[in-house]
Amino acid sequence: MPHSDLAPPIITSASPTGIVSSASAATTLSLTTQEAALCRYSLNPKTNFDSMTQSFSADPLGLKHQAPLSNLSGGNSYAYYIRCKDKEGNIALADTTVIFSIANDNSPPSLSNLQPSGTLAFGTSQATLRVNTNEKSSCRYANSNGLLFSAMTQSLTASSDGLSHSALLNGL
Repeated sequence: MPHSDLAPPIITSASPTGIVSSASAATTLSLTTQEAALCRYSLNPKTNFDSMTQSFSADPLGLKHQAPLSNLSGGNSYAYYIRCKDKEGNIALADTTVIFSIANDNSPPSLSNLQPSGTLAFGTSQATLRVNTNEKSSCRYANSNGLLFSAMTQSLTASSDGLSHSALLNGL
């Protein structure tokens, strides 16, 4: 006797929710279904399943689903609208909505490996100022102490990952 499955897959858990750390501009959209399913998502609510272009990868059983998200910005909220379809073709009629925010990054970057250090040799006329940061940053310097970042007019050049910075100092 053939079994007739007329019920769409049910999403039993989905994440992230709430506020996500700003330590990274990326996170993973994850969900679990109670039966094997193909799941997709959209940035627009009530999108027809077949029109959704973003899909999840699934574990071998088709129960745990993940989709990497990138280029997320601190202080912003995000909403993803998810629908799943089972092997019989049953599609969830309503979206499962995942809403979360990326926390603002209110802490300055940490500086390390500042070079040169100590006293330069007599007669040195130029040196390369180098510094590493723990997060993508813009770095500036000045010839006097106590200036606000916005008042510093000299910039260090950042590496492609924004973590290493340098400037050639002349006329020392």
